[in-house]
Amino acid sequence: MNYPKIDTEEEIEINSIVIEEKRKRKIKGNSKGKMIKNSNQNSIENPKENPKENPNEKSKENPNENPKENPNEKSKENPNEKSKENPNEKSIENPKEKSKKKSKKKKEGSEVPKIEVLTIYFCLFLSIVAFSILIPIIPFYALKKFGANALEVGVIEAAYSGTQFISSLFLGVLSDKSFGRKKLLLICLFGLVVGLVITSFSQTLTQLILFRGFTGFFGGFISITNAMITDVVPIQYRARYLGLFGAVFGIAFVIGPTIGSALSKWELKGACYSSAILTLMGFIFALIFLKETYVVKKKMKFKQIVAIAEEIPVEGLTTFKAIGLLLKRPFLVRFQLSFFFANVGFTGLMVTYPLLVFKLRIGLDESNIGYIYMMNGFVLLLIQGAAMGVLSKKFHLQTLVYIMVPFGGIMIIILPEAKTQSTDILMMFLISLGSSFLHPCLMALISFTTKTTDRGTIMGLAQSSGALSRLIGPIAGGALFDVNYRLGFWISGGLLILTGIMMCGSKISFMKIIKEFEMNDIKIEEGNLPELPKKPHSINEWLESSDDF
Repeated sequence: MNYPKIDTEEEIEINSIVIEEKRKRKIKGNSKGKMIKNSNQNSIENPKENPKENPNEKSKENPNENPKENPNEKSKENPNEKSKENPNEKSIENPKEKSKKKSKKKKEGSEVPKIEVLTIYFCLFLSIVAFSILIPIIPFYALKKFGANALEVGVIEAAYSGTQFISSLFLGVLSDKSFGRKKLLLICLFGLVVGLVITSFSQTLTQLILFRGFTGFFGGFISITNAMITDVVPIQYRARYLGLFGAVFGIAFVIGPTIGSALSKWELKGACYSSAILTLMGFIFALIFLKETYVVKKKMKFKQIVAIAEEIPVEGLTTFKAIGLLLKRPFLVRFQLSFFFANVGFTGLMVTYPLLVFKLRIGLDESNIGYIYMMNGFVLLLIQGAAMGVLSKKFHLQTLVYIMVPFGGIMIIILPEAKTQSTDILMMFLISLGSSFLHPCLMALISFTTKTTDRGTIMGLAQSSGALSRLIGPIAGGALFDVNYRLGFWISGGLLILTGIMMCGSKISFMKIIKEFEMNDIKIEEGNLPELPKKPHSINEWLESSDDF
C-alpha cells in the first residue's frame, strides 16, 4: 500500500505502528522460509524416508499447518492486524482521503493568489470597457464635427491599433529587464487616462488622430497582464487562467458599446471622461491591491532601453526565420494567408458599417451602432466561451471554418442592400456568428500542423499578421467606401469567401489531414490542444515528406 506524505503528529505515530507491524511479519516470513529450507535438506539427506515423508509432509504442510498456523496466525496476526492495521489504515486512509478532497479544493486557492489575479483581471476588464465605449462614438464624431471622409475615419481607427501593436512588441521586454510588471502596468494605465482626457479636447481631425495614436501606445499593456498571470499562477492552473482572458474581452465588449450608446448624447467628451474614470479606477486598484509579481535583478540603462528592439523575441515579429519556416510548408502558408485575409475583411467592416449607417440608413445613429456591437460581443462570448467546445467535438474544425467564415462573407456582401433596421440587425447578427469561428479554429489548425519547437514562432507570426490586418483593414475599407459605398463591403465579403476557398483548394484534401489526426488518435477538446504524437505517420513528418501540395 502506498502511503501519502504524513503531515500531523498523530499520523506519524500511526505510520510507525504500521511499519513496526510490517517488520514483524517480515521476520515471521523469514523464519518460515528457514523452516522450509531445513525440511528440504532433511528430505535430501534421507532419501529412503521420502515416500513416507511425502504424505506426512502433505499432511503437515497442508492440513496440519493450516490448523496449527492459521489459529496462531489468526490469534496473533489477524486480531492484531485488525486491531492495528484496519483501524490504523482507516485512520490513515479516511483522514487522508478527506484531506485530499479538501486539499484539491483548497490547494488551488492556497497556491493561486486570488487578490492579485482578480486585480489583474479587473484592471484589464475596465480598460477594455473603456476602449469599447468609444467604438460607436468616434466615427460619428469625426464625420459630424470635422466632416471627415471615409479614408480619414479609417486612419483614426488604424492609429490606435498601430501604436498599440508597436508598444506591445517591447513593453513585455521592458517589464522583464528594467521596470518590473507593476510599475510598467501603472505607467500604462496612467498613460491611458491622460490619453483619454486629451482626446476629449481634440479641436481638429489631426489632433484626434494623434491623440488616438498616443492613447493606443499605452494600450499595449495586455502583454504585461499575460506575463503577470504566468508569474503568480502555478503551471498546472496556468492554461485555465489564461483562457479567462477571452471571457474578460467578451464581457467587456458587451458592456462597453452599451455604455457608449447611452453616452452618445454627450458626444466625445462624455465618452472620454467615462472611459478615463474607469481606467483611473483600474489604476487605483492596481496601486493598492496588486503586488509586484516579478523583481528585476539588474536594471537596464537608458541606452539599453533605446536599443530594446534588438532584444524583441522572434515570436513578436514577422522575421526571416518565421517566413522561412512558412516557405518550407505551403500548407501553413495557406493557413496564415487565410487568417490575414479574413481579419482584413472583418476589421474593414468596423469602419464601413458606421459610414453606411451615417450616410444611407435613416433612423440609425451611434446609439443603435452601440447596441449592435453589444449584440456582436454577446455572440462572440457565447460561441467562443461556451459553444466552441461542443461544436469542435461534433464537427471538424475545417468544416466550421469553410462554412461559417464564407457565410459571414456572403452576409457582408448583402448588407448594403438592407433597407430596414430589422434587416440590418439580422445581417450583423449573422456576420458576427460567422466571425466568431475565425480566430479559435484557424489558430488551432495552425498549432496542429506545426512542430512543437517552431510553434511559438509560427503562432507569433499569426498574431503579428492579425495586428497588421487591423492596420490595413480600416484604411482600405475607408478608401474603398469613398470610391463606392458598396465596394468596401464587396471586397470584405470576397476576402472571407476566399478564405473558405483557400482552406479547401489543395491537391491533398483537407479531409486527408483530418484522417491523419484520427489515425493518431488526436481529439480536439475545449481548452486542450494536444501535441502531435511521434509516430511514423504523424502530421509533421507527413508535411515535411510531401512536396506536392
